[in-house]
Amino acid sequence: MVWNSIRSFTIRLAEIFRMKRLLPLILLIGITSLFPQRRKKGSNLGIPEFEVSTPVYPEASADSVRLDVLIKIPYASIQFLKQGSTFVAEFETAVLIYDDKEQKVIQKRWKRRIETINYDETISKKPLDLEIRSFVLSLGEYNCKIEVTDLDTHKTGKKSVELKLDRFKGEVVLSDLLLINQQLVHDKFPQGVPIIPPKISGKDSSLSIFYKARLNPGDYTITIKSVTPDGDVLAEEVVTGVSEGTFISGLMYLPAEHVSNKRFKIEAVLNQHGNKSESELLVEVKWRGLSSHVEDLDVAIEQIRYIASSKTYRKMVKAKSEKKERLFREFWDSKDPS
Repeated sequence: MVWNSIRSFTIRLAEIFRMKRLLPLILLIGITSLFPQRRKKGSNLGIPEFEVSTPVYPEASADSVRLDVLIKIPYASIQFLKQGSTFVAEFETAVLIYDDKEQKVIQKRWKRRIETINYDETISKKPLDLEIRSFVLSLGEYNCKIEVTDLDTHKTGKKSVELKLDRFKGEVVLSDLLLINQQLVHDKFPQGVPIIPPKISGKDSSLSIFYKARLNPGDYTITIKSVTPDGDVLAEEVVTGVSEGTFISGLMYLPAEHVSNKRFKIEAVLNQHGNKSESELLVEVKWRGLSSHVEDLDVAIEQIRYIASSKTYRKMVKAKSEKKERLFREFWDSKDPS
């Protein structure tokens, strides 16, 4: 009945405006857009989304390492079903590791069940399930595949990470770097919850980086710095210490007051009696400046080309990374009447 009424209404309007032949088509498109569309086959809708980090740490044996597979699954990416007054989601996670000959060397699967009484949590990206599984591997090259399958929709999200572990050979070895949030603690992460993927806000005043190393007893230094894509050093710190055993671990802190680039690299070098081991981590910046909607400085500069003079725009585009934000802020300060 509703559709017939809409159809009659469209025909009447077409008769009234019969000289404007496009009007019925426009109305029909507008009306049909109000009705839900059938999902196409092969759509990615409903496939679980998740983030992965795969830090590697040296073991007591120089021929092996420990791989930690960290998996962050937002509640919004999995299907919750209401059971009484509770919302329940069930999913299966799998870690499959293949060697350089494509032979499967590790296969681990496990199931998780999450319950909540808060509906808002089921559609939020902030509550999340953080999983960690550890594996011991011999040195070499591997392909690590991670799968998350929603047991209600039976759809599977997949990620793949290439692992090159030969750099962990030797007596002095620095692990991969892990960016952490010390404000959040977890039973599995007493030093702080890992930030996955490694991304910071322009408001952050310092970076906390977790590391582990295998070395000889005696003095050592760790030099850590943040470097722009242009190769300029943003900040640098040197950690000195004396090891009484074979392993050390802890946190390194790097000031971030100058970090305002779209991305930068953290570089760390462990040095002990001339033996060196290097590690690095690429970090993205969620830039916040003019407003909460501005997250990418380069995109924000591109958008002001319509209101800025050609000279001002070209100056911003050609500026080096650390100078771009200053020019951007100066431009908007000049437009602020108060």
